[in-house]
Amino acid sequence: MRPNQFLAFRFSETDEPFNSYIFWNHETGEQFKEKIIEPLSLINIFIGQNNSGKSRLLRELVKKQGFDYKTENYNFQTFCEISKSMEPFLKSAFQKAGNNISGVTYEQFFEKYSKSMDLFIPYLGKEDPLYHLQTGLNKLINNDLIRNGRIYFNQIDIESMFKTSLAKLKNYKFNLDIFKANKFYIPILRGMRPFTNSSNNFYLNRTKQDYDLPESYIFTGLELYEDLTNKLLGKPDGRKAVKDYEDFLSKYFFDGKEVTLIPLVNSDTVEVKIGDEKQYPIHQLGDGLQNLIIVTYKIFLEKERCLFFFEEPDLYMHPGMQRAFLEVLLKHNHHQYFLTTHSNHLLDMTLDYQEISVFHFQKKGDGKETKFEVKPISTGDRNLLQDLGVRNSSVFLTNATIWVEGITDRLYLRVYLEKYLQELEKEGSKLYEGFAKLKEDFHYSFIEYQGSNLVHWTFEEGSDEKINALKVCGNPLIIADGDVAGKGTRIEDLSNTLGEEKVIVLDCKEIENLIPEELLKRHKKVISEFGEKLGEIKISEYSQRKTIGIGGYLDKKLKKTNTFSDTQTGTVKNKVKFCEQIVEDARNNFDSWKLPNELKELCKNIFEHIRQANS
Repeated sequence: MRPNQFLAFRFSETDEPFNSYIFWNHETGEQFKEKIIEPLSLINIFIGQNNSGKSRLLRELVKKQGFDYKTENYNFQTFCEISKSMEPFLKSAFQKAGNNISGVTYEQFFEKYSKSMDLFIPYLGKEDPLYHLQTGLNKLINNDLIRNGRIYFNQIDIESMFKTSLAKLKNYKFNLDIFKANKFYIPILRGMRPFTNSSNNFYLNRTKQDYDLPESYIFTGLELYEDLTNKLLGKPDGRKAVKDYEDFLSKYFFDGKEVTLIPLVNSDTVEVKIGDEKQYPIHQLGDGLQNLIIVTYKIFLEKERCLFFFEEPDLYMHPGMQRAFLEVLLKHNHHQYFLTTHSNHLLDMTLDYQEISVFHFQKKGDGKETKFEVKPISTGDRNLLQDLGVRNSSVFLTNATIWVEGITDRLYLRVYLEKYLQELEKEGSKLYEGFAKLKEDFHYSFIEYQGSNLVHWTFEEGSDEKINALKVCGNPLIIADGDVAGKGTRIEDLSNTLGEEKVIVLDCKEIENLIPEELLKRHKKVISEFGEKLGEIKISEYSQRKTIGIGGYLDKKLKKTNTFSDTQTGTVKNKVKFCEQIVEDARNNFDSWKLPNELKELCKNIFEHIRQANS
């Protein structure tokens, strides 16, 4: 289970670096009166034109130590309430010391520390609130917890005080691990090729000088040669860590080809060997590969929770590799990520995942007083593409296209294809190696045709009346809902044009009828409505329905109307939201469900089509 994530930060009005920023409320669509950035997610993307304040805010977040904050389990206000409940404990400790510890009275202590909350503001570094509380008390008594032979404060007492205070707050989950996160800033000034043979990390020194950042936070890539050398020539766990990282690169970015990283003796650069290819210095393999290693190295090697701040991690990366990179971030969800970018390919993935927030930066002002507006935006906002200068001609086409009826078909199929690969790998199937290489936005793309709109497309040459699909995409595979029967000769015509193997008609009304039983029974609304009757839901029943959707099936089981469906066809209400919850559960609990045979066959046919189109 992934750690508790930060969901919002609130900055002080006196915090000068943030004074030039105006933050917008994502719920009301209005400006915050305070300085608050939310809603934060696992991945937080800062996007906008050049000089719109993205990188500046990113660096300030790296440097900033104390925040008013909100997480999935608790927020700063609750923490303040907890600290207030400590007052009797602290007052008692001062009374034991005659109300005077190193010349400080309880009244002075409370005025200086407790009211201002300086002791209790959680920090984003390795230190946690307990540490800061004890450190503050140590300073108060000249770094000595014992005075006149008596212990007034110690770690055990402090922890006991926290537990006693927390017990007063019902349904409150307190997790100090969130404050132990280390931080890594990966600047634009990065690379694996030093200018001289000097061991001096001038990228790091320059970044530290320009942005006043702690040295321990900065990772530029020049550290890699020495780090790899130390691990490979050190203890077994270091060598294993490097081997595991090489296997990780092989799996996610190099189609399963063996990858070897070699910090060559009497050299200052890393050499790389991929598969059966010749071993080359990193500078002979392209800047994209160099950048890929830099931005993923710490993500993989750091096992404890970290906060990563990337300046344009997509530099030099092919669109398919960008998608693979973002998927790596989603899988390594014990960290949390903040990144600036101008990439529309990264932006495209926000349509598919719940755990990505996008913030649009715009520069405002006439030059005399510059302000930067930060707006959280919804997916599909085309204004962002205009800001990025993206045109249709900017995007190259993939070799295979999968035509689906709508957005939910696409979202379901994405997670089903991932699950299919996982099951093939576990089975040791020979199909896995070939299918696992096929990446969306690189080898194939989805196209949504919205049901009856399919009649407006033609898949053959020579027609002036309809849109010629072959002019805008290649190698189509069409997946149609089972209720297409009775809607004219549409499918027959397509089969005659493309071939029967290029047209798949589901054996049920729509793709929702194929939701795995385990996932359907865990849907919040299904649990709420069915209660102890969950066992009555059976995929063998609802997957065979060619005229009634999953909503109608559930209503019939409940012997109710308009609970899950409000149409005669039985299509589920709030189709997209229903889908999003199923998909999120599927990804968060990947090992707890299996693909039914119908979906296995569908996934196999899709991958076979993609492989053939890319052969």
